[in-house]
Amino acid sequence: MKKRARRAVRVTVQTPDSVQLPKISSASGILPCPSSLDRAVAVLCANDIGSRLSTCADVLNAIYQRAASARASGGARAFAPAARPPQAPATPEIQQETDSLALFFQRSTERPAQLQRETALADANARLREDLARLRTQAAAAERALDEERDAALKQEAVQHAELARLHERVAEEVKRNAELQAEVRARRSSAEERVERGLREPQGTPGASL
Repeated sequence: MKKRARRAVRVTVQTPDSVQLPKISSASGILPCPSSLDRAVAVLCANDIGSRLSTCADVLNAIYQRAASARASGGARAFAPAARPPQAPATPEIQQETDSLALFFQRSTERPAQLQRETALADANARLREDLARLRTQAAAAERALDEERDAALKQEAVQHAELARLHERVAEEVKRNAELQAEVRARRSSAEERVERGLREPQGTPGASL
């Protein structure tokens, strides 16, 4: 029993004529608002999908017909699918929309790379700011250490000056005391000399008188 050939497939997608394409200038790169862009993408996708489905249906019909002919003739020869029919040239409006969408998608693909570069720059700037803050902290700590060392040196110098002043006072007291002792020694010496001189000038009495 012969197998019945499959039914031919016909698919047709019609785009409503009431849909108006927004005017977009591809030279200036001005893109429509999101609603107009969505409508333009929907129209383009519908046209392209309809054309592709029609082409696929024609190819499938040709394949089914050639397969049915091959089975009917009892041969098992290979057959190639029918060539894709040429598509109608795009209208200027469609070409303009296509160029604008291509520019939009190109910018959309370039945006992540730009964001990645900006993120890398921001991270580098953040690391530099952290390094700068750390260096400032270290500089402030070093400055505080120098201030503390300077204060300690000033205090030590003040202590040394105080000790030196006390030594000067003690030296002055010792000099003064030495001068007083020397004056007292001179006074005693002169007094003793005077007594000796008086004793020599006074007449000596009888030997028994002194006793």
